Amino acid sequence: MIVLHRNLAIFLAVFLALHLGNYNILFWGIEYHLVVQDVLRKLYRHPLVEPVLLISFATQLGVGARLSHPGR
Repeated sequence: MIVLHRNLAIFLAVFLALHLGNYNILFWGIEYHLVVQDVLRKLYRHPLVEPVLLISFATQLGVGARLSHPGR
């Protein structure tokens, strides 16, 4: 379970880095932000990627809760 939790954390960290990095691009201008946002949304909202992100997030929460109470 620890390995699953770690791998999901890496996967979700990459997603969050891309997602938050997109907002940092606003410092370069709204035009750049919108271009990057359009590209990333195509990735995020892909019929296979979106459910994987949601399932990964839910699984990460569940596994983390289970690992925080190992005696139960």
